[in-house]
Amino acid sequence: MSPAGPHGPRAEAAGPVYDVVVVGGGFAGTLMAHRLGAAGRRVLVLEAGARAGDAERGHREAVDTFLAATVKVPGSPYVPHPAAPWPEVTDLGPGGDGHLVQRGPLPYSSTYVRVNGGTGNVWTGLTPRMHPEDFRTDLFGYGRAWPLGYADLEPYYRAAEREIGVAADVTEQRAHVGLPFPDDYVFPAHALPPSHLDTVVAGRLDGRSVPHPATGEPVPLRVVGTPHGRDGVPNPAYGESTPEVRSTEADLRPPDLEVRSSAPDLRAPASDVRPPGPDGHASGPGVPAPAPGGPASAPDLRPPGPDGHASGPDARPPAHDVRAPAPDLRPPGPDGHTSGPPAPRPGGRLPGSAGGAPGSGGRRCEGHASCIPVCPSRAKYTPLRTQARWAPSVTLVDRAVASRVLVDGAGRATGVEYLAYGAGRAPGAATRHRVRADVVVLAAHAVENARLLLLSGLANRSDQVGRNLMDHPVLLTWGLLPDQVGPYRGPGSTSGLEGFRFGPARARHAPFRVEIGNWGWTWATGGTEADVAALVGGGGPDGRRLFGPALRTALRDRVGRQFALQFEIEQEADPANRVTLDPERRDALGLPRPVVSYDLSEHVREGFAVARTVSDRLFALLGAEDHSDHDPDPGRPGTFTHRGRTYAFRGAGHAGGTHIMGDDPATSVVDHWQRCWDHPGLYAVGCGSMPSLATSNPTLTMAALALRSAERVESDLTARDRRAAVGRDARPADPSGAAS
Repeated sequence: MSPAGPHGPRAEAAGPVYDVVVVGGGFAGTLMAHRLGAAGRRVLVLEAGARAGDAERGHREAVDTFLAATVKVPGSPYVPHPAAPWPEVTDLGPGGDGHLVQRGPLPYSSTYVRVNGGTGNVWTGLTPRMHPEDFRTDLFGYGRAWPLGYADLEPYYRAAEREIGVAADVTEQRAHVGLPFPDDYVFPAHALPPSHLDTVVAGRLDGRSVPHPATGEPVPLRVVGTPHGRDGVPNPAYGESTPEVRSTEADLRPPDLEVRSSAPDLRAPASDVRPPGPDGHASGPGVPAPAPGGPASAPDLRPPGPDGHASGPDARPPAHDVRAPAPDLRPPGPDGHTSGPPAPRPGGRLPGSAGGAPGSGGRRCEGHASCIPVCPSRAKYTPLRTQARWAPSVTLVDRAVASRVLVDGAGRATGVEYLAYGAGRAPGAATRHRVRADVVVLAAHAVENARLLLLSGLANRSDQVGRNLMDHPVLLTWGLLPDQVGPYRGPGSTSGLEGFRFGPARARHAPFRVEIGNWGWTWATGGTEADVAALVGGGGPDGRRLFGPALRTALRDRVGRQFALQFEIEQEADPANRVTLDPERRDALGLPRPVVSYDLSEHVREGFAVARTVSDRLFALLGAEDHSDHDPDPGRPGTFTHRGRTYAFRGAGHAGGTHIMGDDPATSVVDHWQRCWDHPGLYAVGCGSMPSLATSNPTLTMAALALRSAERVESDLTARDRRAAVGRDARPADPSGAAS
C-alpha cells in the first residue's frame, strides 16, 4: 500500500481519479484490490473501521481484548467505534438496541464486524465448496437459480483455495461429498488431522445408516473432514496440479448452466441433476438419457455476453471444463501476457499460508480453541495476510464510512462520497469527502452494501435491493458421550456429516450439513463458566452443591465428555426477508440505521424438524445423553414452534442475498459478474450477490466470485485503455508542425 504518488491516483481539476474504488476491506474487497493492484491498477480501498498501524501489535491487542472481555462474542477482539457500529448477539437480549433495528417476526441473529479485514478476521475458517446441485434449487421447487453453475466457478474455487492456502483431502471431498475436481488436483495443504472427538464419533457412526425422516430411505453415515483456511502441512504435489495459464477475453464468455455432479445417485433428484455418464450426459435410473446431440437438460438462463448480445439455448458455448486450469491472477508483463513467479512448485510456500505472507508471523494450529473469533497463533487465514502483499498502487483509507455512490447523468458510477472520522470516541468531527473512479466496487457486507445502495437510491429497478436476506439458521444439539473425548483442542469443528446436504428430499424440507463441534457446549450454554455455575449451584449428585476437589472432579468428567452437533440449515431467498432504512433511527454519523425484517419459511422449519429427528437418532447410535434445551427463554430470542415442538435457532453469521444475482434486470440487482444492471461501472460483490447459500459456509464461494469479478473489471479497464489509445492515435496532426 502507498499514499498517492507515482502509483497513486492521477490528479485532475475536479480531484483525484482512481481506476477502482473499493468500499470495504474485508474478504471480497481485499481480494479484488489485490487482483487489480497486481495488474497495475490504481485502487483506493475505503474501510469503515480502523486499521492497526502495526500488524503484529494490532494482532496482540485483538487477542488481549478478547481475553479480557467478560462476554465472548464474535466482535470481542475489537472495540466498536460509535461512527462504525456493528450488530452483536448481545443486542438480541431483553432491552437490546443494537445497530440492526429488528422489526421482523423473528430476530436476525447473525453478526458482522466493521474493522479492517472485516468479518474475515473473525470467521470460522471453514472453506467447503458448494455442490453442483446447490446452484439449481429451483429444480426442487424452491429458491432461485444461479445465472452460472459449478463448472463456471470451479477454476475460481481453485484460485481462491490457492490464495487462502486451503487444507483438505481432495480424494475425500470427491468421494464423500461428490464434488468434481480436475483429475490431478490437490489442495495447497494436507487436511488438518481429525480431533479425538472426530475419531470417537467416526468409530461409532461410520458404515452405519439412519432412515431419512422424510423419505425413509437409508442415509449412509460417514465422518468427513472439512476443508480449512488454516495453515496445514504444505502439500508438495500442489504445484504440479496448478499449471500456469493465461486468461484471455475468450474466458469471459457467458456461463453455462448445465449441472454436472459426481454425487452418488441416491442423492440425485428426479430432475436432471445427476452424475454424468460415460457420454458426458446425465445418466441413471428413472429419466432417459438425452439423445446424442440433444439439448442440455437445464434451461439456459444466462445474461448477455461481453459483446452485448444475448446468448440463448441455440447459441450455448461449450461449458467450462472442470479440468480447466485456474485463472492466472498475476500482473501482465510488457508483452501483455502474465508475468511474475509461476504457480508454487512442489514444496513451495503458498500465498495464503503464514510462510507466504511477509510479516504474518503465523504458525500452525496450537489448539487455543479461540480461533472464533481470534487465533492467537495466527494459523487461520484472514484478509490481512493478502493485504500485506498488496501492490504499491493500492491505497487503503480507514475510518472512512461510505455514505453515497456517485453517478453521472447517464447513471454510470463515477465515485463515492464518504465520511471520515478521527480516532477519538466522539464522531462529531467527521468530514465529508468525494473520490472519483472509473469503477466502483461495493464490498462492505451484505447488510451494509444494501444500506449504501438504499442511501444512494441506486440499482433498485427490480425492487430487490435489501430483499432476499438469508443466513444459515443453526439448530444446536448437545450432550455427554460415555467416554472422555478431549474437547477444546483445535478449531471449533474439523469434520462433519454430509449425507443430508443433497438429493430429492430437499424438495420436502431445507437440507442441512452437520458439523461436529469440538468446543463442548460453548455455543450452546456459554462454555465452562456455565458448567461451574451449574455444579456449584446444585448440579452435583442428588442435587448437592459441589466445591473444592469434588467440584474439580465433577467438572473434569462433565467437560471432558461434552460434544455438540451443529445443523446448518439452508434458507432460500425470500423477498419478505429484507433490509430497509429507518430515517428516524440514525447512527452517530447521522446515517439511517439498517432495519431488518426476518422470518423462517415452512420449508426451513421443516428442515429443523428433520434435523432434530436425525439428531435423536445420532445420539442413540452414539450412546449419548441429550442435554439439549430449546425451551423459550429471554436469553434465546430465536425460538419458534413447528408442529407442536419448540426449536431455538442461532445465526451462523452468513448474511447473503441482499443484492441478488440473476439473469434478468427485472428480478435481480446484479448480473453473473456482480455488475449492477442499472449502473455501468458499479459492482456489488460478496455474499449479498448469492441467490442461495446452500449448506456450505459461503466464504470460499464469495472469494471465488470476487476473483471472477476482478477478472471482469480488469477486462473492462483494458478495453477502456485500448479505446483511449486509439483515440490518441486518431488525433489530427498539428498543421503548424510544432512539437506537442
